[in-house]
Amino acid sequence: MGQEDKIGGDKIQVGNIVRSVGVAIGRGAQAIVTMLAPGTADEIRARHAIRDKIRNQWVNEVLEPMVYGDSPIALPLETLQGSFIRQSVQRVIRVREPVALLPKVPTIEDLIELLSTPTMLLILGEPGGGKTTLLLQLLKHIAEPSEDLVESETRYIPAFFNLSTWAQKRWPIDRWLIDEFEKQYQIGKRDSRERLENNQFLLLFDGLNEVRDDQRSACLKALVQFRESHNVPIALTCRSAEFQFISTEQMFDAAVRVEPIPTSQMEEYLRTYGGEGGAKLLDTLVGDENLSEIAETPLLLDTFLRAYTSEFSLEHLRSLQSRKERQQYLFSAYVEEMFLRGTPKEPFDQKRTIQVLAWLANNLNKRDLSGRFLIEQIQPDWLERSADRRLHILLSRLAISLMFALIGGPILGLGFAVFYYRFWEGLERGLVEGFLSCLIGGITVSVIHIWRLSRASRTEDQNVSGRNSLTWLCANIVLVTVCTFLTIWLGMGMALGLSSYMGLSLKVWMTEAANMGLIVSPTFGMIFGLSARGDRQLLNKDVQMQELLWSRADALVGCIYGIIAGVLFSWFMQMIGTYVFMTTFQNYMIPVAAAACGVIGLLGGGLKMRVTPPEQKEISGLRNSIADTAIISAIFGIAFACIGGILGYLANGKQGGFALAIYGILPGLFAAIWYGGLDITKHLSLRLILNRRGKIPLFFSSLLEYASARVLMYKVGPGYTFIHPLFRDYFADLDE
Repeated sequence: MGQEDKIGGDKIQVGNIVRSVGVAIGRGAQAIVTMLAPGTADEIRARHAIRDKIRNQWVNEVLEPMVYGDSPIALPLETLQGSFIRQSVQRVIRVREPVALLPKVPTIEDLIELLSTPTMLLILGEPGGGKTTLLLQLLKHIAEPSEDLVESETRYIPAFFNLSTWAQKRWPIDRWLIDEFEKQYQIGKRDSRERLENNQFLLLFDGLNEVRDDQRSACLKALVQFRESHNVPIALTCRSAEFQFISTEQMFDAAVRVEPIPTSQMEEYLRTYGGEGGAKLLDTLVGDENLSEIAETPLLLDTFLRAYTSEFSLEHLRSLQSRKERQQYLFSAYVEEMFLRGTPKEPFDQKRTIQVLAWLANNLNKRDLSGRFLIEQIQPDWLERSADRRLHILLSRLAISLMFALIGGPILGLGFAVFYYRFWEGLERGLVEGFLSCLIGGITVSVIHIWRLSRASRTEDQNVSGRNSLTWLCANIVLVTVCTFLTIWLGMGMALGLSSYMGLSLKVWMTEAANMGLIVSPTFGMIFGLSARGDRQLLNKDVQMQELLWSRADALVGCIYGIIAGVLFSWFMQMIGTYVFMTTFQNYMIPVAAAACGVIGLLGGGLKMRVTPPEQKEISGLRNSIADTAIISAIFGIAFACIGGILGYLANGKQGGFALAIYGILPGLFAAIWYGGLDITKHLSLRLILNRRGKIPLFFSSLLEYASARVLMYKVGPGYTFIHPLFRDYFADLDE
């Protein structure tokens, strides 16, 4: 069935008078109740703040830079009819107002009036036809500030979302919206959940066609299910060609199609708003059907206007045979013009910027990442060469191991110096043992992960190690732990023993290496073997930036478990202390151990790291992750040092207290790696390799900001997106 068979253009009668009276009565009653309620002024200010934030992000930062001149071109619209339109004109769900349908040739004011009621509107059009622009114009008008307190309280808050981000998670729409409100608009989960439940938002969804073919119907079905349970207006855009292959029986209340710009309207727009460049362009387009054809859509007309001021060959443009070739040439002229508008001293040159954007666009297209791009989305599979992927694994794992060695070694040495040996002898021994054991452990883990990578490459399956069953997790931890222990025991023991380092025999060093292996190998097994928070060996999930959360409920549970464990542990130590440690543990050790383990359980249970991109801009997000890691490391280090010092003092006096206080710092180092340090190291390693290969600059976010200033991209919340999918495809073709 073709598009014209499925969609018609029959005229629909409108009953505005009855509807207006009903709306006025309903909103008047709601306004009276609201104004009598306490805290109304605070709520109005909160709604204003949310509306202003959304308006600034999408109107000031996206819509206005996209529009040439002072005013966007009026988009020609046509009302559609078809099997996807609900047949009931005045359908009621819960307390739903009568639906006002549209005239055959609606205006944007008609759409605004329609979306003042809980309605589901479909907007269709061709690529570059103005669907997104129309959606942003609706947002601009609906989000206009109002001095009327009643209207401010009762009017819907418009919110814009790109559906391509839903396709990455495929959550229920309400859960996905709450997550997007937090990341894109920095609105707390509780606040956005309450406002969704109270039906305060007008939801504008862009780009159903940006969702993958096999997920598009599921996405639309999820939207319809959400709408049936929420009394809110919804507007949705999609390309006409993609929409006709979706099963959409009676899903929408109304539908419009953005039509090609008529020649008369284009001429009027160029004369009125095009300035000198518009007048010249109009003279060029008159009588040239090929050039007039590519100026039928708002995107290409706007591109033509901007590019026409630069020195490009009009004769060459006319000589191009296909529409795509002429379109590509226009885009290249547009890009050239955008760079000419810069200042003499730009942070990045034109060639370098185009190379990076082309590489980025090509990788986004390969992975169907058509929505907002976050720098943290870059994964090892973006590295083109297998050697670079192996280098990433080696660098990131060795960096963590050396961190353990350079920080843990001196701590271990100080403990040796205080508790067992003469100061300098103990310090030297701790440094050597800590450095060698961690270095050998890091190399072992790197070899295991590189072996997994080669195995995945041979089977052409990057998810070979991506199983999350309990059996596989346990087996993975055991594999890393055992291999690390054996290499430390044999490697460090043989190296130091055969050289008779510090005058000690091979037997002594083999025993000491076994002791170090028992300390280091379980730590590495947990860090590099456990994959419960996202498999750490997948090429497309190896780097997972996280944010710090605190759960009071989990903290309470952890504290209770910790107290129980502390009581049992201290009681057990009392039972065996005389026989094993040749000392007697006093009765007061039980409450002390219970309190200490309770604090440990409180911290371990309450602190959570959620695998999600940070909410702030990229460089700030990375800094926040580093700051969170440092704070957690300090908390755990200080807590364990205090606990270790108290227990050591009670068990063995000042010497024991000082030694265990020093050793207590080591769990802080483990916490730093566990709570984000591992992924920060992987992310930095990956960006360093990409920079050395010439793919991205060292400060990638600065280049993306520069591209946004040149109107090649625009910033959306914490991420970036190309100004249009056609521009993304243009840059991707350059890379290929």
